[in-house]
Amino acid sequence: MSETTLTRHALRNIRWAVLGGILGLVGIGLGLQVHFALSFVAFLVVFASAVVIERNVRKMGRLGLEKVSDSIAKRSRPNNPDSFGDRMRRRFRNDPS
Repeated sequence: MSETTLTRHALRNIRWAVLGGILGLVGIGLGLQVHFALSFVAFLVVFASAVVIERNVRKMGRLGLEKVSDSIAKRSRPNNPDSFGDRMRRRFRNDPS
């Protein structure tokens, strides 16, 4: 059995809810062409997705969100210490070195 943390579980639920919300928005557009009741059902899907996202963000709390944002920042930051961003930071740093 794998160990699933609360943060990982909440992120998985958020990803599925975002997918459901996007599909619901597409359903609203397509449903309006057929019948307004279909677009209303699609709106309910979008609303339910928003509720799922909100509840899972609350479950994660501030520390969980910081943990997720730190891991995303680490993944997007290159390991090369001489990257363009690092060179610009050194160039415009206030202290002379």
